[in-house]
Amino acid sequence: MRLKIITILVFLFLMIPSISISAEEKRNIYPNVLTYNSTSSCIQGVVSLLLVSNPNLRNQLLPPAVLQQLISHCSCIMDKIRLTYPVEEYYANMHDYVWIRDLWGRHGAECVDMGYLAGLGIGRKPLPSDNQTTEEPEPKILEPEETLGEDTSFQG
Repeated sequence: MRLKIITILVFLFLMIPSISISAEEKRNIYPNVLTYNSTSSCIQGVVSLLLVSNPNLRNQLLPPAVLQQLISHCSCIMDKIRLTYPVEEYYANMHDYVWIRDLWGRHGAECVDMGYLAGLGIGRKPLPSDNQTTEEPEPKILEPEETLGEDTSFQG
């Protein structure tokens, strides 16, 4: 009986240091409600982007695979934000539209480059080159078409 109690105490003694969270880690824990709301808003924003480029998709249900892809993309952004900014700074600026837009846009572009939205028709357009030389397209030379045989008929 004493051996069991000693074993339990030793086990608890060894586990307590690994369970405790340091002040630095505790300072940067984002509450679940903030993470959920931010990720949900991101998904709604990406869906809006999809509808701008494909209006015929309006009032359609998202296929589960597409929804999972959107969740992965928005979770990627949220992870990058959580690793970069302490929760206090995020809370202090979360009602500043320009700050939030730039923050989510910058990290969103990184996640798009990583391929999270591959296949959905959302991608970053290449920036125009600063190079002064421009390539002019070669002039297209029109060649006469071959004459069709007389037995060709068009049916309509």
